[in-house]
Amino acid sequence: MPIEVRKEDGGRLNGEIMYQIIQTKDGYLVLLVNNQGVDKTPNGVARVDRRAFVDVMLHTELSIQSAKELTQPRSLKLTKSGPATKVRLRVHPGDVQVIAFTPAASAGRSCRAGLREMAHR
Repeated sequence: MPIEVRKEDGGRLNGEIMYQIIQTKDGYLVLLVNNQGVDKTPNGVARVDRRAFVDVMLHTELSIQSAKELTQPRSLKLTKSGPATKVRLRVHPGDVQVIAFTPAASAGRSCRAGLREMAHR
């Protein structure tokens, strides 16, 4: 995958977050859904445990210009570490977040080439 979704400590997810990664003409969208901490019966009011948030890290080795959270909306801080770019964020219980990654202008072709390379691994 061109973008990995992991726990904040770098560990693999084990059902804490549902996610989907979509390639668009402008980059990538990452959809994050946290269903933990939400308890609802068919006829009752939903009860939410606000302590059931999940801290995640989005990791990519693609050259990224910006990352924006589209549902609030706000810009997200990119942390570069060698060839890798990371974004850390918190997904609250019952929350849905959509993150838009925009590749660097010079990386448009290398972004697509990187995706093809990752698909062949």
